[in-house]
Amino acid sequence: MDRSKEEYFREKFLDAIVAQGSGIEDMLVFAKRFEYNKGIKDIFLRWSRLGRELYFVKKVGFVNIHIRSEPPGFWGISKNVIKDFRAVREYLPIPCWFVLLVAQQYGNDLNGYILEDIFSPPMLQKPSEQVDAYKINERNLDQNKVISSTEKIVETLMDLGKLKIERNQKIIRRPRKT
Repeated sequence: MDRSKEEYFREKFLDAIVAQGSGIEDMLVFAKRFEYNKGIKDIFLRWSRLGRELYFVKKVGFVNIHIRSEPPGFWGISKNVIKDFRAVREYLPIPCWFVLLVAQQYGNDLNGYILEDIFSPPMLQKPSEQVDAYKINERNLDQNKVISSTEKIVETLMDLGKLKIERNQKIIRRPRKT
């Protein structure tokens, strides 16, 4: 696994999000918005400390990015992140997404899959379970659902986020300090 190539793809993906008119917030910044809810704040602080590939993408929701620098795709999804996503979804009307990215066979672009849950489509088979994580092999995913370019992955993610947010329209109002 080539870390410098993974970093290149991470930056390319994040730059494409910004180019689509969205923005990315660090979890530490996001945690400060939830001073009044220790449970949710603690999740965001933990995500920040662990250095996980977790971001809040405006107009999309929370995104957990997993990158492989060479095919085939094989990703590990932490059970703690899955549990945290469930807790966040219960409390906030904000979608949570797993984005699985893998370098294309030739060239400097990505293929990707977007999952709302690791047990639903485009998964064809249940991922293998380990003590602290689930392992997803690309062959366990519906190859007809692969998204073939960084820009298309980001466009699809933005569209999915927009649809989900519109369906979950609920205003979050923070209590005023008196």
